Amino acid sequence: MKSTLQSACLGLASLYACQGCGDGGIQVHLVSTVPIALVEPARLKVQLWGYDTTIADQDASLLQEYTDTLPSIPRTYSLRYHESLAGKIAPQASGPFSYYLTFYADGNGDGVVGPGDLRQDYSAAPPRFQPTMGGLSGDYFIQVCEPTFPARPW
Repeated sequence: MKSTLQSACLGLASLYACQGCGDGGIQVHLVSTVPIALVEPARLKVQLWGYDTTIADQDASLLQEYTDTLPSIPRTYSLRYHESLAGKIAPQASGPFSYYLTFYADGNGDGVVGPGDLRQDYSAAPPRFQPTMGGLSGDYFIQVCEPTFPARPW
């Protein structure tokens, strides 16, 4: 079953003057090392970040956000993007660039990501930094936030 994320992203991509909806797709397969049963579908947020690798101590720039429901794990999404998103990297960037994705899921609908919600599991797989957006395709591990996880707005 295809996710509604792809159609939602088509609308987001059009904000960036998308003709034909992007230069490519990132195939994201969300998995877990332990079974995770969701009582209700969680609200999933995927963020695409980029930065210029020639600038030291620079914060990454948020290039695009994707949102959808996460009814179960494992789950696969196809995220559309435009190479022109690299133009959003600040300070004004000349490259080469690196990109990565972050994931959060609000499982209880309280608008906060905190204990009991879902986040990336960096102990199962380190962050994936890639020189192209298309290189971000692959498996990403998700885990339940532990009780000591600091709550933050979704």
